[in-house]
This record gives sequence, structure tokens and C-alpha cells, in this order.
Amino acid sequence: MEKVSTPVSTTKKNRIPLLTLIFGLIIPIVIVVAIVIAFFPFSFVLPSESENNKQANLLIPSTVLNNKAKYNQQTIVVRGKLSIDPVVCQKIQCPANDSCCGCPVSRNISLKDPDQTLTSQTSGSFQLVNNSGTSICQRKINSCDYSCQDWNNGMVYDISGQFFAQAPPPGWNMSLDYYFVVTGKNLTSSDQLSSGLTNFISGIKQLYEQITSSSGYVLN
Repeated sequence: MEKVSTPVSTTKKNRIPLLTLIFGLIIPIVIVVAIVIAFFPFSFVLPSESENNKQANLLIPSTVLNNKAKYNQQTIVVRGKLSIDPVVCQKIQCPANDSCCGCPVSRNISLKDPDQTLTSQTSGSFQLVNNSGTSICQRKINSCDYSCQDWNNGMVYDISGQFFAQAPPPGWNMSLDYYFVVTGKNLTSSDQLSSGLTNFISGIKQLYEQITSSSGYVLN
């Protein structure tokens, strides 16, 4: 008697490749999430009602810059993300003990809106200076490194001090020069992931400018 074979269900045949595809996608995602959590810890603590009220009353750089005349020479508190700007150095012959003699003695520190993205324009920011009107970041003697005290690039601060905006030239509606004299600061968050991405992009930009420029180079 001839044995009749039972046909295998096509659903069972397709189930194995489907499961393989699902696990092949889920496992890498789980690994990436685990790495992100390990290296960039996030806080899921909800802010208190008093903290929410405080944030609602804080100014941000774009608000100040849109009302320069109103805030000129006023003592205010501004919340923003710190940006230590790159410096452009001249390619000149330097002594052996100071290979970066073509670099400026100071570099700018700017404050921008805390939610400003990497692709946002930097026009919505202003420079931070100390009580003497000079930059907070100063080049170390005979060094390529800059001392920025305890300020950290990419961090969000509540900064107190006075905002200054020079009167615009005749016929102009906006000031060309404005800055913020810092009298105090409070670190509010680290924003590590954004800072890391910013430094990565700045490194690529620096490499490109070094390759394309023959008269200068950029330090980040």
C-alpha cells in the first residue's frame, strides 16, 4: 500500500524566517539601548511644581536678544546651554616652547537657548564675560590649551548677571554688539549625549577647515 505524505503547512514554513527576522532586529536594538543607558544615564524624575514655576519665569537668550533695549543694563537670570566656541589660529613661525603662538589669548564662551539643536543658527546667543569685561576662557602660557575655569561645554546653566547692548548706529534698528557680564551661575543639567554629538561634529568641522585653509587652523 502506497504511503500518503501529509503536506507541511506553509504557515509553519514561513514562521521560522519571520521569527529570525524579528529577533535579528530586536537584539541589536536592545544592545544599542543598553549601551546608551550605560554611557548616557538619563533622569526620569519629574520636576516639582516649584521647579516648573521657576523654569516658566526664567529668561532664555533669544527672549533677551529680541528685547535688547528692555534688558540693557538690567540684572537678570538667564537659562541657556553653554557653548565654548572654536578659535581660529594663524599659521606662523612659533618658538619651540610655544607652538600655538598664533592662537588668540582668549576664546569666546556663548550662551544659547537650552533647546537649541545642532543645526540651529548661532545668532540666538550672546557672549559671556567676567566682571573685567574679558573672556572667561584664557589661553594657558606657552600652551595650546585654554583654561575655562569650571565651565563645561554643552551644559545647561542658570546664569545671573547684567546684559549690555550698545546703541545701534544711526538708521539701524538693532545693536551690533551685546554681551552678558556673569556674576553667578548654577549648573542645571549635563546633557551628555548632545555634548558628545556636538564635540564629534566640531571635530569633523575642524578637520575640514584645516584641510581647506592654508593660512590658519582651528582649535576646538
